[in-house]
Amino acid sequence: NDAVNIKQSLEVLGNVNFGYYDADIFTIQGSMYSGHSSGKLEIDDAVNIKQTLEVVESLKLSGSTQINEFSTDTSLNGNSDTALPTEKAVKSYVDQTSTSLQTNIDGT
Repeated sequence: NDAVNIKQSLEVLGNVNFGYYDADIFTIQGSMYSGHSSGKLEIDDAVNIKQTLEVVESLKLSGSTQINEFSTDTSLNGNSDTALPTEKAVKSYVDQTSTSLQTNIDGT
């Protein structure tokens, strides 16, 4: 078992590759930052997150719209291209809209 334990910090300039075999595991406890001028930290494989993923500013999937919030607005009046409504917000909106439509149809 070859192991490297770093107790404080490690700065590496250039490219870094971790693991070679499928069974290799790379664990981060704490924070990992990119010093690249773009601020990007690139991961070229799947990432399994076992606890909470916190996105501080926004989330963007390649080729898609940048999302900066999860909205609980049940009226969907925000009309935002950068807000993703929660399941409860969508259900409430659909329930309200269908009740309004039914009322208009019934004339009550």
